[in-house]
Amino acid sequence: MRPLYKRVFNPRVIRAAAVGKTRCGVIHHIGRHSGIAYDTPIDAERTPDGVLIPVVYGPRADWCRNVLAAGQCTLTLGAEELQLSAPQVIPIVLAEPQLSPDKALFWRSIGIEHCLSLQRLQEGL
Repeated sequence: MRPLYKRVFNPRVIRAAAVGKTRCGVIHHIGRHSGIAYDTPIDAERTPDGVLIPVVYGPRADWCRNVLAAGQCTLTLGAEELQLSAPQVIPIVLAEPQLSPDKALFWRSIGIEHCLSLQRLQEGL
């Protein structure tokens, strides 16, 4: 049986993110081996050039490895679809200057050590 968060929490967050009714985002990625499309609820912080996503379970999390392998993904955040590329795992200390003070404090308090940095694709490319 699938864990409760996959059966209950994830579908609710995915629906809420599509209409901007949550602060969570949903990262849309393709399985690096299966080719299957996945939607994974995440936290994210916009930056001037893209987004930062905390890698809660470390850089070996499947969603993170999928995005790194593909070199791109789509993120639903605030009911907006962002096309992102150039994924790079960076230490939280390098990400903190781009984070709001509240977000930096929260991510540090829950033990985040790395973030996935992504650049927003320019329109028309």
